[in-house]
Amino acid sequence: MRLLTLASLAAAATTTTTASARSLSYATIASALRVPASDVEKWVIDTIRAGLVEGKLSQLRSEFLVHRATYRVFGEKQWAEVQGRLMVWRRSLERVLGVVRSERERYVREGIPAAGTEEKNEKERSERSERSEKERNEKNRIERRREVLLAE
Repeated sequence: MRLLTLASLAAAATTTTTASARSLSYATIASALRVPASDVEKWVIDTIRAGLVEGKLSQLRSEFLVHRATYRVFGEKQWAEVQGRLMVWRRSLERVLGVVRSERERYVREGIPAAGTEEKNEKERSERSERSEKERNEKNRIERRREVLLAE
């Protein structure tokens, strides 16, 4: 029950955007869990291990900075938050897609080879060069062997 209480406390803290508001003092956590302040770190670590919260403990400031928390109840407010985050993500992806499209159009317009074409051509040239080098080495080896045989 204490793990869920701490998860709820952390979830309430994540609804704000400032770092200071997302931090929970050890005293606040101890009071909510009804445990001594010396046990707060143990309970936070257990809650993190359970996958209910993510964050950082600061022993120096005696606080827990919440990065993510699992809600006990997933209500309308939480769905609205998910929708907002998905919309931000969608707009970001639309901007990325726009950049990709415009760059592709520019490449087609300017006749610039598609990405990877130059690397492929370079690899083929390198492979041809290696084959030529091997053929030369083989010819030289045969020629030396022939000379040795003729000298005997």
